[in-house]
Amino acid sequence: MDVRHVQILLCLYRNDSPGLHSLIHSGLLSIDEPLTRDYKTALHWSVLLHRLEATVALLALGAQSDIADYEGFTPLMCAVAQASETGNIQARLLMCYGADPKFSTKLTGFDSALDMAEASFSSNPALYIHMKEEESTKEVWSRRRSALYARLSLRKLTLV
Repeated sequence: MDVRHVQILLCLYRNDSPGLHSLIHSGLLSIDEPLTRDYKTALHWSVLLHRLEATVALLALGAQSDIADYEGFTPLMCAVAQASETGNIQARLLMCYGADPKFSTKLTGFDSALDMAEASFSSNPALYIHMKEEESTKEVWSRRRSALYARLSLRKLTLV
């Protein structure tokens, strides 16, 4: 594993958004570059590690929200699979930044993140309903993004 990849993973593990910013802005690493052998990117890892602040930072820096790992899982699928409050917030955040709930790689046991949400409907109905009602216009996504930032600022999370 490359030293640069280890540095990014350490920043994610420590929830160090300023360190993450400096590593990405240094130009030594592409924001969508796979960090591990299973082709998971920094965005995948921020979602899997429940690092909401890092997820916001990566998306603001331009990370692709519909990039699949080796097994075909997107960051949105990882968020849906968590079935937790943080996972729900991350899923909504990813959709605000353009993640398509119907995006499919056909490599997983599910066709898409929407299918995963439907399969877990009994334990997480709010996320499934939200994904089903998803609109695609930029104006709606902009309003959702603003509302999410307002909610995040209430939790005292800041985007550096």
